[in-house]
Amino acid sequence: MKNLSSLINLAHDKSDESRLELVKLTSQEFLGCKDELSEQQLALFTSIINQLYNYLPNGVKAQLVNALAINAASPENILATIAEDDIEYAGPVLNFSNNLSDDTLIGVIKRKGFDHQVLIAKRPNIGEGITDALAETNNSEIAAEVGKNLTAKISKNTYDKYIQVLKDNVDAIGLFAVRSDIPEDLSKQITEIFTKEFKEQSNDNKTEHAQQNEPDDTVYVGEVSVSECLDQLQNGHNGAFIKCCAAHFGISPYKLKAALDTGNLQHYTLLVRAMDLDVSTVENIRNKYLKETKHLSQQESKDALVFWITVTVPRAVGMLHNKFDE
Repeated sequence: MKNLSSLINLAHDKSDESRLELVKLTSQEFLGCKDELSEQQLALFTSIINQLYNYLPNGVKAQLVNALAINAASPENILATIAEDDIEYAGPVLNFSNNLSDDTLIGVIKRKGFDHQVLIAKRPNIGEGITDALAETNNSEIAAEVGKNLTAKISKNTYDKYIQVLKDNVDAIGLFAVRSDIPEDLSKQITEIFTKEFKEQSNDNKTEHAQQNEPDDTVYVGEVSVSECLDQLQNGHNGAFIKCCAAHFGISPYKLKAALDTGNLQHYTLLVRAMDLDVSTVENIRNKYLKETKHLSQQESKDALVFWITVTVPRAVGMLHNKFDE
């Protein structure tokens, strides 16, 4: 350890300049030979960095944070300190580190604000304790992020709280509609919200549908092919498209319409996957239905692909029946 003597000399000097230089050199040594340190040395380095973390120059701090965030052996007490720093430095740790305990994350949720909370809501495989703490924020945007996180575990009480927080926001509550783990009684509550919204939108859009010559009075039963559904969408007949899809899969058109009206990528990905179409079709179908021209962001494309890989066609069909049945 080439700088050991320098570190000892700096440690005896109590000036701010020496403390700054001490933590800078300590960080460099820590990052340079971390895998070679004994447990005692690791504990010493950890203690020094943890105590003097706030003295780090921004450039050194950013380098240290990024290295610790992706290192599987990073000590949690340092990570816990970083997780409560400004989001610029806490972000990489909250995004990538697997070494933060539930208790640490719950503490961050309680003591920090929206930026920290939303990153925690996006973490994979968060447990019920964390989603409980996130629900206590009573923030609809945080609730929506939890709804998108299909790996998050949510207790029945927290599900109920989220529905109460989002009951006036159909777009956001739609995120929970396709979750396979939602309790049946709460699923019925969402269905009632969707049905009410669908009826209101149907009345508001009745004139517009008539002008488009959309066959709203047509009832599709029996075997309806995917190509027939897509033809209706291609011709701008959203109502007929919904009814075709509902007939094809034997699901509720009311719930399906309410879900697609949210514009949520997850709903479109689920439907297209169940149709056994290519993942590239998701963007086109969403744009056609919403009557817009909008390319998926890089993150949205990644999310759709991840869903594509992890959910088979039969499972997607089963999820449709589970959440959009009659």
